[in-house]
Amino acid sequence: MTSPAEKGSALAGEEGQSKVWRARPASLFLRLLTKRPHMVFWRNAMASSERWSLFLRRVAFREFSEAEEMLAETPELLEERNGLGETVLHYLAVENDQEGVAWLHSKGADLNTQNEFGTPPLYEATLLGYKGLARWMVEHGARFDLKNDDGEDFRAFAEEHEILNRYEYLKSFQENQ
Repeated sequence: MTSPAEKGSALAGEEGQSKVWRARPASLFLRLLTKRPHMVFWRNAMASSERWSLFLRRVAFREFSEAEEMLAETPELLEERNGLGETVLHYLAVENDQEGVAWLHSKGADLNTQNEFGTPPLYEATLLGYKGLARWMVEHGARFDLKNDDGEDFRAFAEEHEILNRYEYLKSFQENQ
């Protein structure tokens, strides 16, 4: 299985890939959050049920038949959340796992799910530089009008995080579909 950092590097090296879309390793974010003062927060934030964690592992490691069995027994796994309010789809989107996101979406998972902060996966994938995943999400119905807890839609989120050029690329792609 390819690590998120390797996926980000591969994305950054794609032909025609601009510096604007260079992926940021998620591990940097994890390192910042796991510094001593934040350890308790991080452990609580990542708290999830055993079945959520097992379902995540099944999808992440492409054990789709086992994941399908889990869904047959417990369909609400698609909507179950971890301590940050993330569904498995949201979590995998932040890890740039397009295959896992696509599989979950094909099983009925919502691309427009929002975490505890109201942030949908599209916004975070774009922020992290996952151009391929962000474009795929737009192709499959990810919305631009959802507001996070700060009242920001996608455009305002992009402006705040200085990624307006990424937003404009995705918006023009959406309009030309």
